Amino acid sequence: MTFGNRQTTFRSLLLLFFGALAISLAACGEGEQPSGESIGRSIDQTVEKGSEQMNQAAETAGEKLAAAGQAVDNTALAARVKAALIAAPGLKSARIDVDAANGVVTLVGTAENPDKRDLAAQLASNVEGVASVRNQIVVASGS
Repeated sequence: MTFGNRQTTFRSLLLLFFGALAISLAACGEGEQPSGESIGRSIDQTVEKGSEQMNQAAETAGEKLAAAGQAVDNTALAARVKAALIAAPGLKSARIDVDAANGVVTLVGTAENPDKRDLAAQLASNVEGVASVRNQIVVASGS
């Protein structure tokens, strides 16, 4: 048998196999077989549903990423304000906690006198990224 004859025989066997497979599948089904159009619609619906789910997942991931980015920004802002307070000679011993949320910095703690309390607020307001300062520092002698 030559190469050309083998190829022809192989093709004939493949056609016979797939023909038998198609007839078997048709015989297995009960009732009317779905049309190509209905199969196409089903595929389109499945693709559309998958696309919607992917878009929702991407949107959720984007929201979570934005929230994580905001948390990092808030932490970095609070750290910059805390560093500015620690660097100030008159406030080094003050016990001041700093919190930041969307550019609003909250100072909580104690200061020895009103001047140091006000200095802390002034230093915080000068830090880049601070939109406003909520000064909740309490004046307590001996702080």
